[in-house]
Amino acid sequence: FAVQFEEPSDGPAETLLLPWELLHTVGAAKTDEVMICCNEQQQLLARWQEKDIPQVRSWEPVDPESVKPFPAVPTSWAENPPELLAALNHAYETTDTQPCRYALASIQFRGASGSLAAADGRQLLLQNGYQFGFEEEVLARPTAVFGASQLANNTPVLLGRVEKHLAVRTGPWTFW
Repeated sequence: FAVQFEEPSDGPAETLLLPWELLHTVGAAKTDEVMICCNEQQQLLARWQEKDIPQVRSWEPVDPESVKPFPAVPTSWAENPPELLAALNHAYETTDTQPCRYALASIQFRGASGSLAAADGRQLLLQNGYQFGFEEEVLARPTAVFGASQLANNTPVLLGRVEKHLAVRTGPWTFW
């Protein structure tokens, strides 16, 4: 899983590699805003509010040499309505998190019909009416990220595919 956030800026481009632990910690905080920067010791510093109590934590920076390269960005995208994010989140909620079969821990993208399918062995969720930009059927691991309130911005959701990776883009966010 990879995440990219690109925000237009007048300043020079910067890359900030964040450890998953940082994302997990601040993501669980249920806050509207988290500020992430580097301190004087070149550590990553995160500040946020949790139940009206200011929180500050630091993490060692990620060594760029230890990170696998990002997947390529698709050259073509299929545009979908913003409701695709909710559909992906519902599909995530339907999958089995402790599966005995791989397919129950996956979301199936049916390219030819433009439908999403997810199951947990007891229930099946099937949602239609989307464009994926490919014809085949693809299994992808589910993620809770599509339920994040920061993504609910009525922006079209783009879906693309490169090699064995699916990419979902909405606003400044891209997920592989």
